[in-house]
Amino acid sequence: MNKICHLTSVHPRYDIRIFEKECKSLSKYYEVYLIVADGLGDETKDSINIIDVGREKNRLKRIFISPIKIYRVAKNIDAKVYHFHDPELIPVGYKLKKNGRKVIFDVHENLYQQIKIKDWIPNLLTPIILILVKILNKFINRAFDLILAELSYENIYNQHLNSCTTILNYPKYDLLNSFAVNNRKGNGIFYIGSITQYRGLYTILDSLLELELQNVNFYMHFVGPLIEEIDWNKYSIIRNKVKFYGFLNYTKGYKIAKDCSVGLVILKPVGNYIESVPTKMFEYMSVKLPVIASNFPIWKKTIKENNCGICVNPLDPNELAGAIQFILQNTNEAGEMGINGRMAIEKKYRWDLEEKKLLRLYKNIMD
Repeated sequence: MNKICHLTSVHPRYDIRIFEKECKSLSKYYEVYLIVADGLGDETKDSINIIDVGREKNRLKRIFISPIKIYRVAKNIDAKVYHFHDPELIPVGYKLKKNGRKVIFDVHENLYQQIKIKDWIPNLLTPIILILVKILNKFINRAFDLILAELSYENIYNQHLNSCTTILNYPKYDLLNSFAVNNRKGNGIFYIGSITQYRGLYTILDSLLELELQNVNFYMHFVGPLIEEIDWNKYSIIRNKVKFYGFLNYTKGYKIAKDCSVGLVILKPVGNYIESVPTKMFEYMSVKLPVIASNFPIWKKTIKENNCGICVNPLDPNELAGAIQFILQNTNEAGEMGINGRMAIEKKYRWDLEEKKLLRLYKNIMD
C-alpha cells in the first residue's frame, strides 16, 4: 500500500475532520501516518500510525519549533503524499514539495478574516499581518494542491492554478447514531466547542438572565474549553444553572446532549464565521437536536430549507431567550425540527458523500 502522511501541529490527534473522517476514510486504501504535536506519545489506532513530536509550552515555540520537528519525522516516513492542516506548516509542506513529494494543504479557515479576531496579535501589527496574509494566499494558490473546507473559500483561491477540491465538513453521522433522541423533553440547553465572546458566550449568558427573569426553567450545558474570564457578579442569579465541562471527546460531549432539548450556535458576525457553516450545526441535526443559530444568510438558508430550528440575531439576547423559550415549551414543534434535521443529514449533509471526493482526489494525485 502507498504511504500517505497527515501533519498537524495544532489539532488534537483524534480531531474529527482529520482523524475520524479523512484519515479513517483513506486508511481503507492507503497506509496512513498522522504526525501530531500533543505530547501524548506514539500509538497505532484504527490502523492509523500516530507519531507525536511532543507539545511545546507556548504559542511561539509551537509556531516555530514544532514545524521543524514535524518536518524531520515526515521526511523519514517517505510518504507518497503529504497532507497538512495548519498555516504554520506551510514551510514544511513547501520543503517536502521541493524534495519531490506530492503535497496537499487542507484549508480549514479563512485565514485573512480570522486574523482580525486574534486577540493575541497587537493591534498595530494586524494591518501588516493582513497584507502578508494576502501575499501568502497567492503563494498557497500556486504552491500546493488544495482542499477547501468551505464553499466560500473558493472565492479566495483560483481553482485553475492547481488541483482545488472543496470537501465540506459534514458529519460522519453513524458516529452520532446512539445520541439521536426522539421526543426530547426537559430543560437542557447544549453548546459544544470553544467558548469565547466571539462564539456567543455573553449573548448566551445574557439570554439566560432574561429566561430567569421570566421564570423559565432551564439548565445550560457548555462542553469545550472556556477561553474567557466571566464576571460572575453579573450572572450570580444563574450561576447554579450553568455548567462548564471543559474539553470532552466527541462521545462524552454528545452523551450530555442526550439530556438536552436545544443546541445553540450563536457566533458573532465577525471574521470567518459569516460565510462558514459550523460543523456543530450539522452535528446537532444528526442527533435530532433542534438548532438555534445566528441569522447569517447561509446559515438561515440551511435552517429554513430543512425546518430544523430557529435563526436569531446573535447580538440580541432577548431574541435568543425567546427562541429558547419557544423550543423548551413547544415540544411537538421542537420534535418535528429534530426529525427534519436528521432527515436532511441522511439525504445530503453526509461525510460519506464528501469521502468520495477525497478518495477521487487522492487517486488522481497518485496517478
